[in-house]
Amino acid sequence: MTHSDLIRHLSRSFRITACLLLGGFSLPHLSAQNRTWSAGTGGTDFNNGSNYSPTGTLAGTDNLIFETETSAALDLDAGLGINSVVIDGGADGFILSSANASGLTVNSGGITVAASTEATFNVRINANGGATQMTFDVGTGGTLNANGLVVPFTKAFYKTGAGLLYLDQGMGTNAQNHLRTGASINIEEGTLEVGNSARFEPGTGFVGTLMVNVGTVDSAATLKGGGSFVGVASKPVVLNTFGVSQSFLEPAGDGTLAIENLNAAAGATFRFDLGSDLIFGTGTLTGSSAAGGMTLDLSGGTTGVLYTLFQYGSLSGVDVSDFAITNPGYSVDFWDISGGEVKVQFSSVIPEPGYVGLMLLVGLAQLMKRSPRRRGVR
Repeated sequence: MTHSDLIRHLSRSFRITACLLLGGFSLPHLSAQNRTWSAGTGGTDFNNGSNYSPTGTLAGTDNLIFETETSAALDLDAGLGINSVVIDGGADGFILSSANASGLTVNSGGITVAASTEATFNVRINANGGATQMTFDVGTGGTLNANGLVVPFTKAFYKTGAGLLYLDQGMGTNAQNHLRTGASINIEEGTLEVGNSARFEPGTGFVGTLMVNVGTVDSAATLKGGGSFVGVASKPVVLNTFGVSQSFLEPAGDGTLAIENLNAAAGATFRFDLGSDLIFGTGTLTGSSAAGGMTLDLSGGTTGVLYTLFQYGSLSGVDVSDFAITNPGYSVDFWDISGGEVKVQFSSVIPEPGYVGLMLLVGLAQLMKRSPRRRGVR
């Protein structure tokens, strides 16, 4: 190659690169860049690159890091795609809001909230098309409030960390086709709590099973809330448990938790407030493969009342030996396990220690109201 040929080749390469960049395309990003919130000249605009260090237009490979408190709720004024968002302890109380329907799109880096830290996302959160999974990691004592839709599409969703993830709206409705064939929701650790109106189901036109897994072999996970994990016959929702010490299911909110098919073969702990809590579905409840594998952690209740704990279309391998009650104050009168339902009645119920202590204080107060008799006075 002559000297003039080399000049022409370099010139052509420069023009191609410039055209790609100016045309909105970019060459492969060699590595993700950390961009730390600095509250620069962009006000509360979450999208404005001048609010971060280093400054510059935000890119899809960027990791946005918040280490200090923001002066007010930040605004996502347009749809934005990034690799991850990290909320450190110094940014406790973080709030991101938006009226933009596109929302925030995250790659495999997901969203991380530090221990003992609360963050609120009043925006829709989507999984990036190239992401391998969607991950929300919340540290011990931390809370991530997702008040908009969380949309993993066909990606596997993971809740990690020992903190609380609250999903107010869930993962879309059937008509929005958000959860598709092969989708899975994995609660590896900590607590996933769903709002009463939250719905989780496969999208229209997709045949397959939406799997919900509670716990792993080396961590404890809780599914808590009044939301619904539902589906139709061709697209069933199945929740699998991972053992008494790994999986905890607890109705909350309106006292019900809808799970189309509940497979408790590996065992789990169920927390019920008697008289208000119910786990139900039109599918099948599969019992524990080991005796005592379905542990009941109970509160409230009175003797002589028949309480319904589970209500399903059918039961598979469910019998009295599956259940073990952890609370010493409850003595079972009888079980009624038939017709897809599990009911129990108690011959004795000892109130919780807090209730007993309250009654003792009331009694002591009544005694103190009495006037003592004076010695020598008749």
